[in-house]
Amino acid sequence: MRLSNWAVLGMGMLAGAISFAIAKSLVPSSTPLLGHDIALAHRIGFVFPAMAGLWAGWIQKSLGRMVLGMTCGSLVGYAYQILCGEDPESRLVGALFVFPACCGGMLAGLIGSDREPWRAGFRARFLKGTLAGFVCGLSYFVVVILGLFLADVTLETYLRAIWMAGVTGLAVGGGLFFVLFRWALGLNRPSTTPGEAGPVPPPAA
Repeated sequence: MRLSNWAVLGMGMLAGAISFAIAKSLVPSSTPLLGHDIALAHRIGFVFPAMAGLWAGWIQKSLGRMVLGMTCGSLVGYAYQILCGEDPESRLVGALFVFPACCGGMLAGLIGSDREPWRAGFRARFLKGTLAGFVCGLSYFVVVILGLFLADVTLETYLRAIWMAGVTGLAVGGGLFFVLFRWALGLNRPSTTPGEAGPVPPPAA
């Protein structure tokens, strides 16, 4: 499916905003403030990769790849939860930067695309996906911190303020991730599948 970078960015922003809203709504209200962020990270890790995998299959117009993408996204989310653990102090930095990078690489490497044999481009997909995941985590962190700072948040207002800052942050991160994720999968290149007709050469003079 041919989409402009702006269209992909917009789709990623929508997916990011929806993912955050779903993840935040799944965090129990009884969760202590100290453990809130790591609990939220766990849920984002389950929802957003599955959405990204589903989207990657959709732009390839393949139901099978949509199912594969969601399945791999769920596996990546499970791996992300294990990496994050339950300690909010020692793992939060990793949950924001290191683990999204690793999981972005895993997701891109696992699902592949219909443009090349799965094993042939695994390493390149993994490295590009790692970059996509890192950019997503970094942009999410920067936007959230900036949003909370501008809102002059206190401990009493944090849980309310994180809604707006988090939705905006993951929208920005999700948009950038989708653009880079499509690049990692090679879906921004013209199709070169076997048997597909290429450009017709000009007639000889």
